Amino acid sequence: MRPALLPLVATLVAWGRAAGPAPAAPGTHTAPAATAPKAQEGVPPGATPYSEGLIAELAAALLAKGDSYEPRTHHKSSGGEPHFTNRLILESSPYLIQHAHNPVDWRPWADESFAKARELERPILLSVGYSTCHWCHVMERESFEDIEIATFMNEHFVAIKVDREERPDVDDVYMDAVNILTGRGGWPMTVVMTPDRRPFFGGTYFPPRSGVRGARKGFIDILREIATNWSGDRDTLISEASQLSRRLAAMARATPGTAVPSSDALARAASSYDRMFDEVHAGFGRRRKFPRPVSIEFLLRY
Repeated sequence: MRPALLPLVATLVAWGRAAGPAPAAPGTHTAPAATAPKAQEGVPPGATPYSEGLIAELAAALLAKGDSYEPRTHHKSSGGEPHFTNRLILESSPYLIQHAHNPVDWRPWADESFAKARELERPILLSVGYSTCHWCHVMERESFEDIEIATFMNEHFVAIKVDREERPDVDDVYMDAVNILTGRGGWPMTVVMTPDRRPFFGGTYFPPRSGVRGARKGFIDILREIATNWSGDRDTLISEASQLSRRLAAMARATPGTAVPSSDALARAASSYDRMFDEVHAGFGRRRKFPRPVSIEFLLRY
């Protein structure tokens, strides 16, 4: 056992015993009582209390990473141990594990996460990204590592992190929603939805606060507006989510084609790639590029 982690694990388990079961969820649209639960050592700030079993499981998963493991966070002790550990430490995706020590109470895409949102009567905040996405890491550093923003997320949303390379099915559905809402998509993808998975807000990268990178509204301002609307005008948000979900369902319905495309269609497609090819920097197009395996596979086959 890693010696430096022994005090941390002991403290985590002790706090788990002291915390007891999570408080009952409110049964109406009103906010919970103003009395906040006592903070648990190692648990993200503002999160619903972790059970003793969960705390022990997270501590064991952290220990199992071994001496070479470097927590990806700037919230560390002088000995390099993370101040916070969330459920993503239990995942296999390297991208999700990168977020395991954010002060955000991240959960994986799982039925249990949506059940918790229904229990707490909170909207889901979905963040989708991947390991090589530059702006995903910028938003992590600026917002998901920010104690104020993370605490607000934990108190008003159920936060879910998804690796688009692990769950392209989830990414595809909600990217269509973001494109409908904003006219463009990209990563990091940020979506807010009802507990039954119907989206009503979406976007990509958001600066943390107004004025940063010229933003009129920062991520924290947007979150506050959504939380206020969810508390005061939830029926309108649910109605908007239902309308958007119907559009997504219509888009997902397959339309039968009239004929199989001819070989000429393949030639035209290959020619378009030829025109887009960047002779200097490689890839296709002139702006910042990301590899698209389907394009390379098509050209190799052609």
